[in-house]
Amino acid sequence: MITNRKGEIMLKKAEEVSQFWAYDLSYSKNSDLTLLDNAQFIYELSLAELEIRVLGADFKITNGLREFKLNNKSKELDDRIIKRSSYFKTVGQTFIDYFHIIQKNRTRSVNQYLTHWIYPYKGKFHPQMIRALLNIIGLKEGDTVFEPFSGSGTTALESQLLGINFIGIDISPLCVLQGKVKTKSVYAWKRKREG
Repeated sequence: MITNRKGEIMLKKAEEVSQFWAYDLSYSKNSDLTLLDNAQFIYELSLAELEIRVLGADFKITNGLREFKLNNKSKELDDRIIKRSSYFKTVGQTFIDYFHIIQKNRTRSVNQYLTHWIYPYKGKFHPQMIRALLNIIGLKEGDTVFEPFSGSGTTALESQLLGINFIGIDISPLCVLQGKVKTKSVYAWKRKREG
């Protein structure tokens, strides 16, 4: 099966898990965009602002830096933010794709969803930060990112979710193996379910 987005299989897997645990499922009826509940540091707010600006939003921050009002609302902008953003919970009353992914994981950690939990690696980045940076530098579906120190494969997995091709190298054979396992295990899971 060939999907339009490489990450659609992962998103489908996340949707099939029925338990919500990480966040309050309420949303603001007066906000166009609401930050995730765990976005609490200044750098996260800065990345969220940069990310949605690059995605095309003109906005004003409201409600103690937790909510955003869009000055240029459109269905196209909403859809782009829903599919790509990393630090937001809702666009209007719609939960974003990333919220669904991190909400429905079995590890009970917002940074250890999908296959990010496979192996503990001390030097890895938070996946949300990597996803935001991929958006901020303007990579689109079908583009390619190269990482010369791919480590545990965080960028590889987040690229896959966004439909971005990934090329990575690392001096550590363990890291190379870990990155391969992280990005290919979702396909093994799919075959097992179909078999």
